[in-house]
Amino acid sequence: MRTLKPLFLFLLVLSLAGVLAAAPATFAQDSCTRPAGVAVNPHEKPAVTAAQAAGSADNLKAFALAGKRYLASIHPGLELAFSACLFRHEGPWKAGDNYVATISTDGRVLFHSGNMALSGKPLNNAVRLAIYRSLGITGTSQTEYEAALAEVARTGSFPNPDGGPIQGVGGYAVGFKRTVGGGTFIM
Repeated sequence: MRTLKPLFLFLLVLSLAGVLAAAPATFAQDSCTRPAGVAVNPHEKPAVTAAQAAGSADNLKAFALAGKRYLASIHPGLELAFSACLFRHEGPWKAGDNYVATISTDGRVLFHSGNMALSGKPLNNAVRLAIYRSLGITGTSQTEYEAALAEVARTGSFPNPDGGPIQGVGGYAVGFKRTVGGGTFIM
């Protein structure tokens, strides 16, 4: 009887491992339930996915510009919450080290789907300045940066509207103005 108990536990663990190994991976489209009343956004699925973005600079740019279109078109409230779910889970908007992060124009992380603990925190100054340069915002002093950002906020457009690679950091930054609810942000 004593030998049956360890054997039973071993078989139980082995069968559970088999069941769990056969379970499909959970992706954003499986994990994120669309709230009632939230219509399908035509920009919800990028033509170039996060997984494909890793393949080339052109794909990374296409992915970032698709994110810009989607983020600019999202309505505040339930649609914004739904999009955050899509960005957080592996799927078209997140694949390993490729993901979406949004920051305010003053350099505060608003949403970081790669590491949610960074959300709400200020960016490292060197990273913030590298992002600004990729957007065409340059300066030699804080006053010059603030003046350039004030102009972006006033006009709703960035000097480099298609953004660019973030030199020395990696990734691709693009600025956008929300068409619904306003506000100028960086992805």
